[in-house]
Amino acid sequence: MKRTRTKRLCLILLVCVLLASFAVALAACNDTSLEKMIKDLQESVNDIKTQLGDKNITIYFEDYKVEVTTREVYLSEVLDSLYKQGIISTLTLGGSGYYITGIECVTYGADGSRHVEASLKETDDGTTMSYIAIYHSIDNDNLKSPYNDPKEKDGRTFWYSTLGAGGLPVYEGAAYYFTMMTYQRA
Repeated sequence: MKRTRTKRLCLILLVCVLLASFAVALAACNDTSLEKMIKDLQESVNDIKTQLGDKNITIYFEDYKVEVTTREVYLSEVLDSLYKQGIISTLTLGGSGYYITGIECVTYGADGSRHVEASLKETDDGTTMSYIAIYHSIDNDNLKSPYNDPKEKDGRTFWYSTLGAGGLPVYEGAAYYFTMMTYQRA
C-alpha cells in the first residue's frame, strides 16, 4: 500500500513537471512572467517532496497533546494509525467519507488503570448541534476558513479547516487541534 502511494506521488510529481514544462512553453509565447511560473512550479515540487518524508506533527484533542512522527499524507491516515496503536481508543465515523463523530483518547497507568485523556462526541438534541471541529496551524489560505476566527493554543495560531481529516494534508511541524463546536439549528 505504501509502495502504491509512493508510486502515485511520483506520478503526480512527473505530471506536475510535464504540465509546468507545457506552461513554460505557453508563457514564452504569451509574454507572461516566466519567473513566476518557475517559482510556482518549484513550490509545487517542494510541496510534493515534503509529503514523502517523515513529518513531526502535534495533535491536540482538546487539551490532550500527542506528538507524532509519521510518513502519512493525510490527517485521517494519522488518526487511523493512532487508533491502531491504541492512543485513540474510540474513533467513530459517520456520513459518507471520513466524517468524525467521536474520538476518545486513553492512557494507562502503571497499575493498568485506564485514564480518559480526551473525549469528543457529536450530539444533536434537535435544536443545538455539537460537532468535532478541526483547526490547524498551516498558514495556507486555501486551507483556512474565512468564516471562523482563529484560535490560540500553546503560543500557536490555529485556523478552522476548510477540509475534513480525509483531505487535510500532513505537513512537517504542523499542529492539528480537535475541539467541540456548537450551533443552533434554524
